[in-house]
Amino acid sequence: MRRTWAACGVALLMLAGCSGGDDKAASTSTTAGGAAAGPTTTVRPVNTSFSGANSAQFCALARTYNDRFTSVGPNATPAQLRTVAREGQTAISQAVGAAPAEIKPDVEVLARVFGALLTQLEGVNFDVQKLPPAALAGLSSPEFTTATQRFQAYNKSVCGIN
Repeated sequence: MRRTWAACGVALLMLAGCSGGDDKAASTSTTAGGAAAGPTTTVRPVNTSFSGANSAQFCALARTYNDRFTSVGPNATPAQLRTVAREGQTAISQAVGAAPAEIKPDVEVLARVFGALLTQLEGVNFDVQKLPPAALAGLSSPEFTTATQRFQAYNKSVCGIN
């Protein structure tokens, strides 16, 4: 499972994206702790409506890196993961610089989480089996989840990348 999360996180952050179903979150209510007991939380829909203004450079980068990194699989060797992660660092840095205003904060979140994950991967010589569980915490944060949904929706609706 760790290997899959790490590979998915790396692939996503390198502009390839990891499909996880529908790009738009539905508004749902969930009950924590079982049937009738526990607090109820409402998940708000993520705004995935974009104008696409000033997107040409960002979309060109996204297409380039999508084509380049889609071959990263969940069973990547440490050497493959090192190469892809370092190229991904460059890609996400370029994406931050090219991101239009309507998606830039999301790309910045992805860059920050990716940077933290890359630091952790470097610390274990890119052996995902040695990653401490806390290293993947950023991938499940609400901020990262929202940024990922918006990033994927932007790539799909504005850049035409599935």
